[in-house]
Amino acid sequence: MRIGIDIDEVLCETIDYVLAFQNYKIAGIPIKRSDFTDYYIKNISGFEHLDQETTISFFYDAINALGEDLGALKPVQGALQALTKAKKSGHQLYAITARGDNVKTATLERINQHFPDLFEEVIFCNYHEANKISKEEVCKNLGIQVFVEDNLHYAQALAQEGIKSFLLAKERNTTFKAEENPNIFRVENRDAVDFDKVIGTNNSAKKYYLTTAIPYMNGAPHAGHALEIVQADALARMQRFIGKEVVFQTGSDDHGMKNRNTAAKEGLEVREFIKKNAQLFLSLYKQLDISYTDFIHTSDEQKHYPGAQLMRKRLQEAGDIYKKSYTGLYCEGCEAMKLEKDLVDGHCPDHPGKQLQEIQEENYFFRLSKYKDQIKNLIESDEYRIEPEIRKNEILAFLEKAEDVSFSRQKNKMPWGIPVPGDDEHVMYVWCDALTNYITGQGFGRNDDWQKSWPADLHIVGKDILRFHAAFWPAMLLSAKLPLPKTLLAHGHLTLNGEKMSKSTGNVIDPSEVIEKYGRDAFVFNLLYDVSLNADGDFSVSRLDNVYNSMLIGAWGNLVNRVISLCKKYGIEKGIAHSSIEKEWKNLTQNQDFETFFDTIDQKYLQNFDLQGYLQERYKYVQAANELITKEEPWKKYKDEATREQAIQTLEFLLYVVKNLSILSAPILTQGFDKMKNILGYEEMQQIDTSRDLDPELVGKALKTREFSVKLEPEILYQRIENQ
Repeated sequence: MRIGIDIDEVLCETIDYVLAFQNYKIAGIPIKRSDFTDYYIKNISGFEHLDQETTISFFYDAINALGEDLGALKPVQGALQALTKAKKSGHQLYAITARGDNVKTATLERINQHFPDLFEEVIFCNYHEANKISKEEVCKNLGIQVFVEDNLHYAQALAQEGIKSFLLAKERNTTFKAEENPNIFRVENRDAVDFDKVIGTNNSAKKYYLTTAIPYMNGAPHAGHALEIVQADALARMQRFIGKEVVFQTGSDDHGMKNRNTAAKEGLEVREFIKKNAQLFLSLYKQLDISYTDFIHTSDEQKHYPGAQLMRKRLQEAGDIYKKSYTGLYCEGCEAMKLEKDLVDGHCPDHPGKQLQEIQEENYFFRLSKYKDQIKNLIESDEYRIEPEIRKNEILAFLEKAEDVSFSRQKNKMPWGIPVPGDDEHVMYVWCDALTNYITGQGFGRNDDWQKSWPADLHIVGKDILRFHAAFWPAMLLSAKLPLPKTLLAHGHLTLNGEKMSKSTGNVIDPSEVIEKYGRDAFVFNLLYDVSLNADGDFSVSRLDNVYNSMLIGAWGNLVNRVISLCKKYGIEKGIAHSSIEKEWKNLTQNQDFETFFDTIDQKYLQNFDLQGYLQERYKYVQAANELITKEEPWKKYKDEATREQAIQTLEFLLYVVKNLSILSAPILTQGFDKMKNILGYEEMQQIDTSRDLDPELVGKALKTREFSVKLEPEILYQRIENQ
């Protein structure tokens, strides 16, 4: 990331020194330190008639008068340490100052003295000279993403260009309110001592924010819904597993004609209907042990409405909302207008059983076409990464002919929605309502907290809503001058016995019933092992039954039972990675080791969203361990005194293997891992809980420990299911 850093009052304490140097007079008029407000000298006798531009120029005239005496300026305490840490984290730092070239030599000497080798470049804007250049122009040319500033005037100018500014909470900035500009993040550290916090608050390398799409609340969840939340949960847990601080948001899409009409058919008031179905989803998530940190309801008038309406207001202010009359075909199943080219035999391909409605009305529209070229460039350069490649190509083709989109519905025809600000006759259409959940759930429209997690690292959505997230959403963000999410992953559909799963066709299965019978781990493992995040996958109970019995019970559960039972029987209370056994182990694992496996999780699996590959690799280790115990036959060797020590070493090594395979299962097989904590009694494993953020060193330390004590408590890991 490229970070811009102001100099005066951010890197060095300037105002006090300048005033003292000038004998506390500016332009011959006496002035106190407390008279400075946003660098503008206000309410002082002799200055009332001057505008801000003139009064600020007095200050820079005073700086310029220092000349070589600038060398006496003191650096802000803590700035060097924080900047050094930021540099080591891979950030590129640029010092950008309004100072003029006449103090350039003295300034550079001071920077090199106190901040050696930290800045890629030091830029002088000559703010009050004929050859001046604005900070925002410099930042745009350099690709600066974040700027650390103490002057509200500059922060506002930068924010206007979409550059996030961290405004130090100096006494001069007490009048600034966060809601006035969400691109300005007020930092409550008066003297900028905790400079690292300024940079790290929103841009910590450890932060990871991921979201799911929010499902319509028009019915109970099916296994297709479970697929997305399971995939997202596994990714969230894996990120915590490698030390990331995870924000994981999901929610419910409450508004729209589909939900209202279904509620009416059931004879329920729409809010009651939504609440009932949302509880079904939440109950399923509890069964699945989903580790979300935030859940947003789009019908929440306190948490969601303010941010959705603020987004709409920003688009309006950008000139991107207009009203027009139109006629079109509306699919209630998609909650979207359809063009003739989208249809198959006159029907929506995703909801062929639903009759399209012809709508003729006056609505608000959003200028999607204005941003299509910019979005194309962002996607082609992977600045906004779309995965998999087939979906990237699909959305690029869509953007070629993208048109403006309907952005409201008339309230008399669709009253269940968020009111359009300033127009009581319209409600927001799904885009400005549902899509904004990704930031309203984090506080947008209510407070500054959303800036701590936004932009999202990952949106996970189904391929059927690709264009809304890959075209509509980024266009809205560009219009509102807000950062775009980093990556969009459009997963495939889940079929049931070879046919697409859909509530509208009745081809669904109740995941709760399957989980109740087989357990959470079996259901989750089957989905993640069989279904790639990049493609469609099929689900069947018979396949789940086979996976559960052959892999979780037959391979993993049987390995645990054999090793733990034998160690308990022979009084073995240590796991040791004996080098004598490790040679044979590496032969069985094609020279792979646990340390390398763990260290490459991020690069090899998470960056490629390859949970399937992760589980397949771990399963190879399970198979290798079963081969090792079968080949070595420690139960036989233990009976012979001549080979007893070899048997003990084999079992101690297998305890080491079981310990590591247990740890590697923690993000996926959560219930089994909790059992393994008790079965092994290995102290370092007890603190590993991937439902919450972990000490970054915890997992690696536990996994890489090659000798450890255990307190074994044998227990069946997974129970066999008797099928009728």
